[in-house]
Amino acid sequence: MATQQSKMYGAGCHCGYITFKITLTPPLEQQQPNDCGCSICRRNGYLLVYPLKTDVQFHGESRQRCAEYRFNAKNRAHLFCPKCGSALGIDFEKIAPKYGINVRSLNGVDMGSLNIRKDDGVQTMEPEGVDLSGTTYTEE
Repeated sequence: MATQQSKMYGAGCHCGYITFKITLTPPLEQQQPNDCGCSICRRNGYLLVYPLKTDVQFHGESRQRCAEYRFNAKNRAHLFCPKCGSALGIDFEKIAPKYGINVRSLNGVDMGSLNIRKDDGVQTMEPEGVDLSGTTYTEE
């Protein structure tokens, strides 16, 4: 049985405050990044791939530097840079041992060459199929 190829990618935010590397198996060029279409993915421009947490290595204090946003069930942390605002991905925490990494945060990727899968995340991810943007803010 042939083993799948892997490829490592450098990644991070726009300003360089947060940097990390990910290993994708198979390589990005052989995957279909997910354009989920739910309210948060649409607003943040997420195109997601889903490496195991063990395949994502944040440099230095980069993971601790990430700002987090939670909405709806609040069971996953949407990660972004608190300095430049770059949307980096999703920490699924206890839901799955994976990250949803925003392909747009990867260095040197030709976005036009990707075979993107479009999903209807509003129907599959949002309760009752409603767009939650602008409706869930609560004072903490």
